[in-house]
Parts: sequence; structure tokens; C-alpha cells
Amino acid sequence: MRTLLAAMMGFAILAFLMTGMNPWHLLHQTILARDPSFAEAVFKDRAAFNRALSSIARADDGCTVAVVQLYDSPAVKPARAAHGAAEPDRFGGWWRNTPLRMRAPARRDLLETCRAHIDAGSRAQLHAAMQAEGTFVILDPQGEVLQIYAPRPRLAAYLRYTAPAAKQP
Repeated sequence: MRTLLAAMMGFAILAFLMTGMNPWHLLHQTILARDPSFAEAVFKDRAAFNRALSSIARADDGCTVAVVQLYDSPAVKPARAAHGAAEPDRFGGWWRNTPLRMRAPARRDLLETCRAHIDAGSRAQLHAAMQAEGTFVILDPQGEVLQIYAPRPRLAAYLRYTAPAAKQP
């Protein structure tokens, strides 16, 4: 047992020395970014990013999530790329400035619905960015798609919810 504990501590210290980051945070981020190629496909040619913080093409709970950290000097406004049916999971469309005014709330809050797939720090920053000026969002009235481009906290997010299929007995 002591050997296992010593090995784990050694791993933690080595990970910290090599990256300068908390090793448990690195492990958590690795678990959330299960499929980095999904985030790359969603944001390709639409938003330049440093790394994927969460990238899940389709979770069992119906959530599709891609959250990325933008480069140090991101564009002030996101690209107005058209959203097509041929590419349902692509970042872009007709952006609205935040804070949103005179808008009926969506049926579901995707940041909360898909909270298990976004780390708490990024989720809090995205919530705050949606209330502040300088962030851009796309939100469908059904609450099935939410896109956020937040240059101040340097985050971009694409979230989609599809009701999971009923399990057969």
C-alpha cells in the first residue's frame, strides 16, 4: 500500500514539474476531452483555439459538447459562417450580442443540462460571459443548441441536446 501511495505521489510531483499544472486537473481535463477530434471538427475554420477543454460527440444523456480555450488574442467577433444541415455540428451562424434583451427563455439551460461534461470553472466563466457585454451567442428557442463565443475569458462552446433514445427492455 505504501508503494502504491509513493508511486501516486511521485506521478503527481512529476506531472506538476513537467507541466506546472495540478495533476488532478490534468487528469480531469483528459477525461472530459474524450474525443478532441470532435472539437477540431466543430471549430475548424471558424474559431482558432489553443486546446479542447471538453469534447464529446454524443454522451449517453443526449449531450453533445465542445468547449475550447481560444488563443491569447482571439478575434473580437466570431465569424459569421452559415450553418447548414449537411454539417449539423459546426460552430457559427447568426450571432447575437450579450446580454440578450427581450428574449423568451429557452426550454432548457444547456449549460446546466450538460454540466457533467464541462468543468465547473469553465461553466462558471461561460455563465458570467453570457451576462456581460462582448460575448456572442446563438440560442435556438427549443433549447437544443447553444453556441457561445466569449473573447474575454477566451472560451468558445458548442452544446447540443438530443433526447436520448428510450432503452428497450
